[in-house]
Amino acid sequence: MIEHMHALMDEARIELSQFRDLERGQYSETAILTREGRLERLTLRRNILNKEAWLTWAEEVLMQLNMMESEDSIPRVAASR
Repeated sequence: MIEHMHALMDEARIELSQFRDLERGQYSETAILTREGRLERLTLRRNILNKEAWLTWAEEVLMQLNMMESEDSIPRVAASR
């Protein structure tokens, strides 16, 4: 599962980079954008923010998965009665 999360995060980082490139290339001068261009930029910003939030969440998931994995590798001692 950890490897799968890493792969998903790599994909998300590539998409985020593409979104940011698009924003810089086509929407950097907001003052000269048409009404349609402003709305497109807002949609792009929503996608950027969603991707950033997902990556933050995915980092938390990875931390938990790694903790669970290391806990599983620690031998458990049965309580004596």
